[in-house]
Amino acid sequence: MKFTLKLLCVLLLFSACKTAQKEKPEFPLYLQKTPSECGPACLKMISDFFGSDYSIETLALISQMKPYEGTSMGNIADAAELIGLYNLAVKIDYQLLLDEVPYPAMLHWDGNHFVVVYNMDKDSIWIADPAKGYMTYTKEEFLPHWIVKDSTSNLQEGYALLMETTEAFFDARTKIKVLTQSRIEKNKKEKSTSQKDAYER
Repeated sequence: MKFTLKLLCVLLLFSACKTAQKEKPEFPLYLQKTPSECGPACLKMISDFFGSDYSIETLALISQMKPYEGTSMGNIADAAELIGLYNLAVKIDYQLLLDEVPYPAMLHWDGNHFVVVYNMDKDSIWIADPAKGYMTYTKEEFLPHWIVKDSTSNLQEGYALLMETTEAFFDARTKIKVLTQSRIEKNKKEKSTSQKDAYER
């Protein structure tokens, strides 16, 4: 009887662990600390997913993030290339995003934000939003956030930055190059700030 109860407890515990693992999102989430940090935060989530461990500070520096303006998709693309991620910025429709895009991918969102789509099927879109956390949308809920508002065109398209790893991503020399570039950007930023302070005095 005692053995049966122990076995039952073990099975229940194993079942609970499996359920918890199933419900836990498999994509890494990083929440932005400032309103302008969404671009580097998305790059961090994607690079972490592929196996890197760059800090948000490093990624913010190499993507030219500014304290109030944030950064652009072009700057994120340059930073992604520097860390060894081949990337392509595209303007595509929903069907292409569903059928052809490799996940994860970064999306331009609400005209002034970036998020990561890490999975899609015909019913749902799974988003890692650095401002809100893990989000799940239906197609009807998703499209107004992603589709570009363009009064001159009837096309229902949005912007995406597609990424995949290259050999350089896993090369230790790439990390040295990235950290060197981040120090250069940090020095430039500090010099610019000190010159601005001197001018205001």
